[in-house]
Amino acid sequence: MRRGVFWLVLVVGIFLAEVGLSQTMELGDIVYIGERFPITLHVADTLVVLNLNNPAKVYEFTVDQPGTTIELCFVRPCDHPCECVPTECIILANPGDEILFVLKANPQKEEVRRAVVRSPAADPTVQVALVERAGKCYLQFKVVDKSADLTCNLDEISVEFFIHDPQKPAKLVLKETGPITGEFVGEYQVEITYAQGKFTVSYHYGPAGKQESAKAEFFLPELPKVTVKVGETQLVRDLVDKIAAPLLDEIPSEFRLDGYCSFVLEFIRGIVQSHFAQPAEAFVEVQEGKLCVIVKEGCRYHAGIKEVKVLPPVQLVIKDEKGNVIRGGRLSAGTTYKIEAMNGLSDGCILIIELGCTGDKGESCPTVQSKKGASLEWSPTQADVGKTFAIVYVDKHLCNPPALIVTVD
Repeated sequence: MRRGVFWLVLVVGIFLAEVGLSQTMELGDIVYIGERFPITLHVADTLVVLNLNNPAKVYEFTVDQPGTTIELCFVRPCDHPCECVPTECIILANPGDEILFVLKANPQKEEVRRAVVRSPAADPTVQVALVERAGKCYLQFKVVDKSADLTCNLDEISVEFFIHDPQKPAKLVLKETGPITGEFVGEYQVEITYAQGKFTVSYHYGPAGKQESAKAEFFLPELPKVTVKVGETQLVRDLVDKIAAPLLDEIPSEFRLDGYCSFVLEFIRGIVQSHFAQPAEAFVEVQEGKLCVIVKEGCRYHAGIKEVKVLPPVQLVIKDEKGNVIRGGRLSAGTTYKIEAMNGLSDGCILIIELGCTGDKGESCPTVQSKKGASLEWSPTQADVGKTFAIVYVDKHLCNPPALIVTVD
């Protein structure tokens, strides 16, 4: 019975104390560094504020009118004070300090304590880049995390990362770039290479003195990524920059490749190379209907994948009236021949051009005959005897077959 009465009295006492507190002083639960901290007093009294971790300075604020709100600003010595907060309301504090708020008339009854913390921030942002120093390649990390900027010294944070295999993490310490920047930077040596449709990334992981080698392979179109862990936040970042869409748009979506068209990849490589400064290297490959474009600038890589249609090469043939293919380079006047562009397309064109002919004023002779499509019939006349002609097929798909050279008998 006595125990029940004791707990009842205790609960009522706590309730009355809280009610008394709410009637005299209103303030937030947490003090954030660099943010306004309003306190409303509902009684005429003097508010005393004391940093228990640095008790040498006592701050007092007299309130004559109940309902008055005082705006305080808690900052470190290196911070900028809150805007529009009077100098006398700026209080020095560090994250982890404990602040005591009391009313002078009855300090024991009205005592309130609040913890000082760094201002809450969004999840850290992480930038990862590949840089080259003295012929070696490094992963360069930049983490922006305002909540990790705790002191007026250059703070440090630990970062963990892995490439492909979470069982092989590497750790490094990033240092703050300035007393209040909240930006942390650091580098870690890696090796990244590309050859024959595959990226390979090598690095060391494990504790100092007991590090082991890790190697991750990525086959196109997969590109290497690094997973970075900062505190409780885990982020994934690309290790290879994406080639901009306008550059890929310059590359034709359809082209020929086999046989005498092998130069086409060099032509495309030239298009890509024109967008980068020397000595950048460009690699262009076709894999299963995809054009893979890789550019290497020092340690940095750029990659782009484009859906393409690879067309078979066109072959020009001449057939006689029986459909036999003419193997020689001589045709007979008065005979009708069919010229076919095998694998040619409807948007192509066959032309017959006389060679070595000039007009009265020295200009080139016009085309003898032409037809849009992939076939054409031609009957050389007696006037063509002794003349030499070039039979040409052209279209927009980068690679056209060599011209056929014939002489009419």
